[in-house]
Amino acid sequence: MNQIYYSIPYDVNKNMGKYYNDFMKLLPDDDDYACFVDGDTIFTTSNYGHIINDVINKYPYVGCFTSVTNRVNCKWQIAEHIDVDDNDMQYHREFGKYMQDTYGSDCDDVTNNSLMSGFLILLKKDTWKKIGGFLENGMLGVDNDMHNKIQKCGEKMYIMKGIYLYHWYRYPNYGNISHLK
Repeated sequence: MNQIYYSIPYDVNKNMGKYYNDFMKLLPDDDDYACFVDGDTIFTTSNYGHIINDVINKYPYVGCFTSVTNRVNCKWQIAEHIDVDDNDMQYHREFGKYMQDTYGSDCDDVTNNSLMSGFLILLKKDTWKKIGGFLENGMLGVDNDMHNKIQKCGEKMYIMKGIYLYHWYRYPNYGNISHLK
């Protein structure tokens, strides 16, 4: 059985790719997964781990997953019908329950979509090895580089529709990235 190791990445040197690579090296088996979630995100259902496990078992040929959210720069990752300006956690918990009940472990293939936002990256160790690891160059673009490498080497990336994360995403100043440089 695959193991899933969860991490909220942070690097005081602002080298997120190095953090990801160092964490991936700790996974004992090639069939294990790392689930990286940004520090400004919240899973909205209490049994998200069971759904993620179901996803991995349902799609064993997929090496990388992401999920839907409320706010992010990548439009295809934003859940349909979500109020992007609402910060009421009860609203988001109810929306997360709705997404889980509606979609469960269903996923869509997003391998060839525009490049992703890495607020949630669920990556198989074997896939990490195939793509040659993460770019170790600052905070920005690490997620896009990973998605590019997945596309180029013929691996798959899917979006989990039943896993909804609330994402603060620099609200209300979406464009402010000064803390990432």
